[in-house]
Amino acid sequence: MRKHTVRNTVVAIVVVVVALLVAGRVGYWQTHYDREGIVTELESGNVAVVVDATGNEWAVVDEPLNVGDKVTLHMHTQGTDNIIVDDVIVSISIH
Repeated sequence: MRKHTVRNTVVAIVVVVVALLVAGRVGYWQTHYDREGIVTELESGNVAVVVDATGNEWAVVDEPLNVGDKVTLHMHTQGTDNIIVDDVIVSISIH
């Protein structure tokens, strides 16, 4: 009987841990997204202007970018799904 109780306890702990990990990933997917874009200009002070596929302009600072570079902006919504102007660039990938 004791083996059965220990086994059930271990299974319950594993189920809870997996559920918490899945819930954390769902939260990540709800607040993070990617935008494809192209560098359209370089401004003074190491600022590159990236225009995404929907026409939004984003400023990228201190990244080794050149005009014409194709990039992926990895974005965070800051919890405001319907307001894009406060979204932030978490990281950038150059293609």
